[in-house]
Amino acid sequence: MHVPNSILTINVGSSSIKFAVFNAERASYAVLRGSFKTEANNTIFSVYQADKETSENLTINSTKECIDYLVNWFKSNLSLSIKAVGHRLVHGGNNYHLPTILTNEIIEQLKCSIPFAPEHLPNAIAAIERMREHYSHLPHIACFDTAFHWEMPEVAQKLPLPKEITEGGIKKYGFHGLSYEYIYASLRTKYSDIQQKKIVIAHLGSGASMVAIKNGKSIDTTMGFTPAGGLIMSSRTGDIDPGVVIYLLQHHNYTAHQLNELLNHQSGLKGISGLSGDMQELMKRANDTNAQLAINMFCYQAKKHLGALIAILGGIDVLVFTGGIGEKAGAIRSSICKDMEYAGLQINEALNKKNAYTISSELSKAKMHIIPTDEEYAIAQHIIDLI
Repeated sequence: MHVPNSILTINVGSSSIKFAVFNAERASYAVLRGSFKTEANNTIFSVYQADKETSENLTINSTKECIDYLVNWFKSNLSLSIKAVGHRLVHGGNNYHLPTILTNEIIEQLKCSIPFAPEHLPNAIAAIERMREHYSHLPHIACFDTAFHWEMPEVAQKLPLPKEITEGGIKKYGFHGLSYEYIYASLRTKYSDIQQKKIVIAHLGSGASMVAIKNGKSIDTTMGFTPAGGLIMSSRTGDIDPGVVIYLLQHHNYTAHQLNELLNHQSGLKGISGLSGDMQELMKRANDTNAQLAINMFCYQAKKHLGALIAILGGIDVLVFTGGIGEKAGAIRSSICKDMEYAGLQINEALNKKNAYTISSELSKAKMHIIPTDEEYAIAQHIIDLI
């Protein structure tokens, strides 16, 4: 297959790598998509092309090995004429948020931001360095998840710490920005008066967050200084009393490494249930008391954060669910929206069970939608605009 004038996007997550190839002339859809998903010591390589999916199990574990395999797979299966490579970066620290052409100097500066997102940036930067080795003649462009929230009001951005601490870049950054950007652009095609709408987008997946949008801009979001804050997630605590951390340090002699492992990898749905951080798996085992508790706590916290964002907005006109859970789990959406009629939210259960585009009832004052997100498309659009 020959793909002329193409753009390659690389989206490195905490446990997966997604990639896509777009036509640079018209990036309306991906010519090809794929992913590496690591489970235990097994990596599943999948490719989606022309409504056909192929997958294979690989015995590779590192990000660089995945990139090497991908480049070799391209050489064996495609004839690519790549114009640029776009990379998703969760965090650019306090210095970078706009799409940026990567140089050796900038990459070194980005490494200084690793403490801001230690679960995401090391792998993402490793992928960038390896891709630049393979495609050294091409521009490599970083797109940041924090950009969408960069102009949040000061009252939302600032953390309640002394000025000498916050001046070092400690503030609420917000994440899932490329996802929110894509969803908002999708809403613009449906609502001609989108600028006047009060919107909440709920990106619910293994990482989960919500954003409040007013006058076309993010005015608050649930994630904070790192992607570990806000909602309960697959294996992350979300918001937690800082006194718990102090207690673990003082009375259980936790190290920084142990705290990171606990708060980011052993908590959330996984920690509550003692079974799994996968919502789909927990719903299959909902007869287990702890699995049901994890589901209930996720929905409870999501409802609480949704209510807070509605209060900040002064009402709501549009609610969108996206992400793996948001797009597919009707029971979770239903639980979150239960008894929210006072806020203007009333779900149509029949449409909700079908995962329809619009799931609000005729009596609902606010419109409710399910919109699949596409971070890779958002990256490709930035690349086209830049080059």
